[in-house]
This record gives sequence, C-alpha cells and structure tokens, in this order.
Amino acid sequence: MPPLQTTEGVLFLIASSLTAVLAVRLWWLGLAKAYPSFTALLAFVVLRAVVMSMVKSPTSYGWVFVATEPVLWFLYMLTILEAYSRVLARYPGIQLFSRWVLTGALVLALAGAFVSLYPELSFYQDIQQKSPLLQLTFIAERGVLSGLVFLILMMGAFLVWFPVALPRNVAVHSLVFSAYFLSKAFVLLVRNLSGRQVDRATSTAALTLGCVCLTAWILRLKPEGERETVVVGHRWNLTEENRLIGQLKSVNAALSRAARE
Repeated sequence: MPPLQTTEGVLFLIASSLTAVLAVRLWWLGLAKAYPSFTALLAFVVLRAVVMSMVKSPTSYGWVFVATEPVLWFLYMLTILEAYSRVLARYPGIQLFSRWVLTGALVLALAGAFVSLYPELSFYQDIQQKSPLLQLTFIAERGVLSGLVFLILMMGAFLVWFPVALPRNVAVHSLVFSAYFLSKAFVLLVRNLSGRQVDRATSTAALTLGCVCLTAWILRLKPEGERETVVVGHRWNLTEENRLIGQLKSVNAALSRAARE
C-alpha cells in the first residue's frame, strides 16, 4: 500500500473506501442480486486492499499483488459477461447463442491483445528491471484489459446500432465499465512503454480515474434504474428503429427455435 503521506496513498485510501461504499450500497439497495459478479469483484477488491495494507515488506507486497492479479482478471471477465447477459435479457435466443460467440471472441481478443504486447515485451528485454515478475504482470494486465475492452466496445457498438430497450442501470453500468477499462488499459500502456520513472504518475492517474468511475456508479445505480428503460440506438430515425427491432426479434425467434430443436 502506498504511504498515506503521498498523493498516491491518499487516492488509494479513497478508492478503497469508495469501492467498499459501492459494494455495501449494492447489497443494501438489493442490486447485488442483479449484479452478482460485479458485487463479487468489488468485495474482492476491498478484501485485497485490506490484506495489502497489512503487508509491511515490499517484497511480500509484490508477491501478494502478483498472486491475486489473475483472480482480479477472472472477475473482470465474469463481470463483462454478466453485462452482456443483462443487455440481451429480453432476447433469450440471442443471449444463448451469444455465449458461444463471446467465448470465441474473448479468446481471439485476448490472443490479439497479447500479440500487440510485442513492443512492450521488446522494451522490457532491453532494460534492467528491478522486479521482473512484477513488470511482466503489469504487461500481461494491459493485454488482458485490452482484450476485455474489445468485448465492451463490441457491446457498445451493438447498443448504438440496435435500439434495444434496457434498464437504465444496465446502460449506466455498461458505459462506466467501458470508460474504466479503456482508461485503465491506456494508463498501463503508457506505464509499460515509459518504464519505472513514471510509476508514480501512472499509478496516480489510474487511481484518479478509478475514483471517478466509482463515484459515477455510486451516484447513478439506483433501484428505480432497474425499472426505468432507455433506448440508445437509432433514436433519431423512428422508421429505421422499427425495422431494426423487427430484425432483432426475427433473429431471436429463429435462434430460440434452433435451440429447442
């Protein structure tokens, strides 16, 4: 945990507190049942922060970070798949088919993201690293987040093109999650390419962006947001909106029949 005397330490404390507030708020408002993977992610982040705050040795701190980071990545994946499930909840045929598509897309996205890490890995091999395992974890994290950002952008493109009516909370959650992953992946890219001299600056930037997203979740996710619906795509053209909705319903009906057969 960064020293509390530093800006980074203060931001870490604020981010951890906001994460705890958001987790408790979701449970208190009954929204945890609607977003179980997201709630589990928040709870794990809080638990991890508590454990890491108790570790005094820098070496032990690094080992805890490296050991728990893959768990965090896995929870990120579950949360994004959960968001897809909520977006397609009114189209069970497409939802069922999308599970297979998303699995393949996730594998391809992660593979492409790790291929894109080659410049960073080359840079890593050309310099002397004080903590090589930690640096490789940062690079791998950027690859994982880049792949997940690709999936989120796919979901965003779907929502922009198809005028799907969905709960306001789902729209807010998808938007904030997209902003969170995109900014986090970009910050990590800058950090990995620039080296250890920008550690503090990039860490401060990531924590600041995290606090902004956490605040948005706390303020915008509400019980009534599960009942209120919004439509994003093609609101500017009613004729096109009706045509696309018809197409979506036809595809959903065809996939539902295929699943029953």
